[in-house]
Amino acid sequence: MITQDLQFLRQVSDPVTIGEVDDIVHKLEKELNKCNNGVGLSAVQIGIPKRVSVIKHRDSFIHLINAKVIEEEEPFVFVGEGCLSMPGVFVDTQRYKQVTISTDVIRDDKFEEEEWLFYWDGTELTPIAIQHEIDYFDGILIQDREIIVAPAILSSKTGRNDPCPCGKKKPDGKPLKYKKCCGKVSH
Repeated sequence: MITQDLQFLRQVSDPVTIGEVDDIVHKLEKELNKCNNGVGLSAVQIGIPKRVSVIKHRDSFIHLINAKVIEEEEPFVFVGEGCLSMPGVFVDTQRYKQVTISTDVIRDDKFEEEEWLFYWDGTELTPIAIQHEIDYFDGILIQDREIIVAPAILSSKTGRNDPCPCGKKKPDGKPLKYKKCCGKVSH
C-alpha cells in the first residue's frame, strides 16, 4: 500500500544493501503494477526508507539503487507533475531536460556503480520520473520543486470560462478554464 504520510516521506532514505534489493524491488514492481497511471515508485512510498526505486519504461522496469543525480542541464518548468502518494495533486515543477545519474547495478553478487544519462524529449516521462524518485531518496517532495508561474497577460476578450491563456492543462489533457487557473490569482 502506498503511504500518503508526508512526514514519513520527508525522511532521508538509507542506502540499501545487496541482500535487501531483490525483496524491495519485487514489492515495488508489484505495487506499481497495480497503479494504472503510475510511472515510478520509491521504497519509502511503501514504508521502506531505503534508496531503491522502480520506474516503468516501455515493457520493463528501470531499477534505481542507491542512485544520485550527479549532473543536471537545461532547467525547465514541467507542467502538472503528480505523485502516487498525493492523489489529485499536480504542481508545476522545476526539472531538467538532461540528467546524469550514478546508480548501483548488481554484478557477480556485488554492487558496481554506473553512470546513466537521460534526456527529456518532451514525450517520454522516464527522465522526469527518475528525478522525481531520486528526490524521494533525499526526502524531497514535488511541492518542494514547485515553480509558481506568473499569470498570463489577458486579452480583453478572456472570460472566466475560456481556456486559460497560460496553457496549463488538466491531467486528461484538456485546457484549464481561466477561473480555475490563473483567474484565482488577484491581479
